[in-house]
Amino acid sequence: MPIAIPISANFKAGASFTPSPVIATTSPSSLSNFTMSCLCLGSALENRSPPLCLRNSFLKHVIVLSSLPKHNCRYMISSNIGEVVSIFLTAALGVIGLYVGIATVGVFIIWYTHNSFLGIDLSRDGHTLVSYSQLANWDQCSSWEGFSVSPFTAGGLQFKFDDPCDYFRSGKIKASTLSLSVLVAIEMFNSLNALSEDGSLLTMPPWVNPWLLLAMSISFGLHFLILYVPFLAQVFGIVPLSLNEWLLVLAVALPVILIDEMLKFVGRCTSGLRASSGSKSSKQKAE
Repeated sequence: MPIAIPISANFKAGASFTPSPVIATTSPSSLSNFTMSCLCLGSALENRSPPLCLRNSFLKHVIVLSSLPKHNCRYMISSNIGEVVSIFLTAALGVIGLYVGIATVGVFIIWYTHNSFLGIDLSRDGHTLVSYSQLANWDQCSSWEGFSVSPFTAGGLQFKFDDPCDYFRSGKIKASTLSLSVLVAIEMFNSLNALSEDGSLLTMPPWVNPWLLLAMSISFGLHFLILYVPFLAQVFGIVPLSLNEWLLVLAVALPVILIDEMLKFVGRCTSGLRASSGSKSSKQKAE
């Protein structure tokens, strides 16, 4: 019978949710793999029935979507109740997730509807601008009188359209590439936010974790590889981006750091208020 080592509060002192010791059952045999997977994720709890681990969907989403290190998941289990409530409230608000959706869709719309954005010239590829109304109702383009589009370039490729409506079908390849690149950049910048649960990047700069910077470099390198190697770009259905288009990607992706810094600031303020109120009540009881 495997015994899981108790998980301590690695980051902050607090009442641990993990009993000592934690004994994981391996019976019935059909649940053995499930039990072992829970132990590997660091999410084993004091319960002999697996549905509790299944219901711990928040941890599963943190592991799958946010790609946080395993010790962060363990920290969430071992932290005190106030911190867990704060984490759940942040997840419920979904501020970061909301911005990811806005940014990936927004950059798609920007390419179709704007010649420039924040001073970044986007017209050099020669693509045709459309209104937001046309973009939202692109499936009706066959009924638009006099609608025509110009060829545009992407790297060494040129995209021409015999049917103007194809501009919204095969012609969306660059807009889709921009959306994908924004998503990749946001996830990389968001990993910097995960360096500390409530500490600012000004007090805990990225270079305190060189392995994270190495992982980010590898991830960006792989993205550049599929963008600029023609065979891989064709396989993934994307096209090369110009320097100005990369500036657009960064302009749309970087605000995720500012958003998380504001959330951390609010968290530090509320934690300070709770600590001060707690100390006052302790003094009153002592008196």
